[in-house]
Amino acid sequence: RLLGLDRSKQLSGNVSVSLSGFVKSADREQARLFGSVSLSGLAYHDPNESLAVDTLNLDLNLIGNAADLSRFELSLGGYKVQLNGKLTDLAPYLASQRKPHKRPRFDFACSADSFALGLLAEGYRGSGDTTTILRLLDFFADFDSHGSLQIARGLVVGVVFDDLQASVSVVNRIMSCDSLTCNLFGRMADIDVVVDLNDLLVPEFDLDYVGAGIEANDFLTGLTPFADHLYGRMDVQASFK
Repeated sequence: RLLGLDRSKQLSGNVSVSLSGFVKSADREQARLFGSVSLSGLAYHDPNESLAVDTLNLDLNLIGNAADLSRFELSLGGYKVQLNGKLTDLAPYLASQRKPHKRPRFDFACSADSFALGLLAEGYRGSGDTTTILRLLDFFADFDSHGSLQIARGLVVGVVFDDLQASVSVVNRIMSCDSLTCNLFGRMADIDVVVDLNDLLVPEFDLDYVGAGIEANDFLTGLTPFADHLYGRMDVQASFK
């Protein structure tokens, strides 16, 4: 009832909240929050979306202007993501009626044994409609963030990768990563990527890819319709937009 969900949407799990704080009406950026939020076994399903949140466990401690996210475990589409980190300037952001001058800062570490990046937009139907996951990503895209990302095995645009490791920064809704490495097409690859998160439905991006000793047919089959024509090892340097 508090969230205003219609009866077709299913939400279950345990929620424990203990909060106190203060807000100055003349200066909401001086807001402070204290206490904790704990979610255990939270599950959410919207029949209008093809993807459900299978399980969400979260432990968040709020200390005035800062917050400690000690546990964030999300099971989604058969994949499990783990996240932890520290936030600063969170309370003013939540209390302000408009975006405060200082964006919240999030220092994090994120990992997954396996993940398909296409899940983030699964169920998007166009015409400005968004999925629950995209709306959540849009909220966090407002934070200036820096952290590490590790994915043991994953899938993006139909291409399988292994052992992805990256240092990620988000400033003013622009995500950049100039130190991403992963095993792609059977060889280690170095990737630089910049993504504009101002429009998550149609994000603009620049990607530079460098790989040595790549099997030509694997590369062309994975990224182009030109399959089963060219074989042999090659060094690749490519850019995508």
